[in-house]
Amino acid sequence: MKINNAHAKSVKGIALMTALTFLSGCSMLSETFAGSTDKIAELQQQSGSKTDRWLDNDARWKNWDVGNPNNSLVTWSYEKNALAVKLVASRDLNTYAQRPHTLVVKVIQLTDVSGLSTLIQTPDGVRAVLSEATEMIPNAVYSESKILAPKQTQTINFARQQDAKFIALVTGFAELNTEKSVRIIPIPVISEAQTPPEQETSLVDTLTFGFFAEEPEQLPDIVRPALITMDVKLGENSISEFLATAR
Repeated sequence: MKINNAHAKSVKGIALMTALTFLSGCSMLSETFAGSTDKIAELQQQSGSKTDRWLDNDARWKNWDVGNPNNSLVTWSYEKNALAVKLVASRDLNTYAQRPHTLVVKVIQLTDVSGLSTLIQTPDGVRAVLSEATEMIPNAVYSESKILAPKQTQTINFARQQDAKFIALVTGFAELNTEKSVRIIPIPVISEAQTPPEQETSLVDTLTFGFFAEEPEQLPDIVRPALITMDVKLGENSISEFLATAR
């Protein structure tokens, strides 16, 4: 039901005069209702980032809609500590000649993966990616290599580079199987509803149960690249477990 401004002000004035007349007798009700509105405001303000997980067997994110129109609104900007990678090596890491050995692991950020996807089709291509500088890897904007020893665990935090939309993890096992030695994941887009700033409740709104309160302004959703966490277990001759979450 719509009420014009003049009529609304008149009704508000009547409501205020009536409410003040009976204020002393309604104090308990006012306190109870104020507590209820505070709780509602608290619940309305509770919002968090949606969490998604990578389905390794299907090579896709569980919830992210690749075709969502909001994806085109995101700004692919630099962000510090946007990627965390935990590497856990088994005791039989990179076994050959019946002995475990160290392993080279390379993390690459890319704007496009078509060139890299072609390179990693063969063991020689994977080895070339491991040995090349960032500028020699097609569409790469950043890369960093780590050497992992058997039974060692390393956790590395990376900044997401500007325009980076994909993350690749490339490993240099001696007995190299291309499908079991590389992972490439897109960085999904997260949409979050913004919570309007808390507004003070007027005496009139409190005593009239918010009947005449104005609707809070609806804010546009926040659209941003997700923060990525990877948990990677490295075995005898392959990536034995790969978990990734986005938030």
